[in-house]
Amino acid sequence: MKKSIAFLRKLIKFGGKHFIVLFLIGVFSALTYSVNKNLFCLESDYVYEQTDTTLIIKSYIKNSLIEEVGSYINKYAPTSKMSADSIVIKCLEKEYDISLLLAQAHIESHFGTKGRAVKTNSVFGIGAWDNGENKYSYVSPDAAIDHYINHMINYYLKDNPPLEVLENGLTRNGYRYASDINYEKKIINKIKLINQNYHIYKLQNLYVDVEND
Repeated sequence: MKKSIAFLRKLIKFGGKHFIVLFLIGVFSALTYSVNKNLFCLESDYVYEQTDTTLIIKSYIKNSLIEEVGSYINKYAPTSKMSADSIVIKCLEKEYDISLLLAQAHIESHFGTKGRAVKTNSVFGIGAWDNGENKYSYVSPDAAIDHYINHMINYYLKDNPPLEVLENGLTRNGYRYASDINYEKKIINKIKLINQNYHIYKLQNLYVDVEND
């Protein structure tokens, strides 16, 4: 019951259609708990299995994230072959910031629709040197996601907050992620734009909260 109440409190600042749906799910969770508890007390010889609404909530949030990510990609790169499903699933599994991924994929290659990424599928520009050399190529844009996330986590972020790392410079052993001196500022501005116009950041944080409860 305490978890359900805490979850409802987290939704107060959310707003929009997602708030309404998740609020109703949260109320249903609280009521289900109350009913199940009463049934158990009245019939001690009857085992009543409590409905696990956590799975319902997580599924709704994940599907909402896929919808929001898909909407963003379709707006700026309607011909992109990147899958919103793959992005969301992989980011949730690895606890990686979806907004950061979208910002870099957007700036680096317009989600694989511009530049060398059209041929290499190197959506995030990893190994795409200024001299024209392409160190990596992938069978599809989605195939670049795992490598990118692992690359960022292991060599750049290292458990530090993404915005903090970006503000200090996206560097590894003295080498920058990109040669553009304004690269980090562009990424930060893009992330802010995404978070202002989409619920991606809030939904992902809510998913983490539910999973950790």
